[in-house]
Amino acid sequence: MLTIEEIKKKIANKEFFLSQHAVEKSAADMITDETIEYTIRQGDIIESYPSDPRGESCLVNGQMPDGRYLH
Repeated sequence: MLTIEEIKKKIANKEFFLSQHAVEKSAADMITDETIEYTIRQGDIIESYPSDPRGESCLVNGQMPDGRYLH
């Protein structure tokens, strides 16, 4: 199962991509890629989807620098 440590390592190594949905949603909310990366590094897994048809995934929740939460 995917761990938060593995996700944080991928963030640090730039071994990830944002889905089109994430890109559109973050742009609409004026949230930068850097803020997303920061928030994931501060976050925790709150749901896991090991059988996702697109590949194992999870939902991460974390606090942005301005104090709001992002998932």
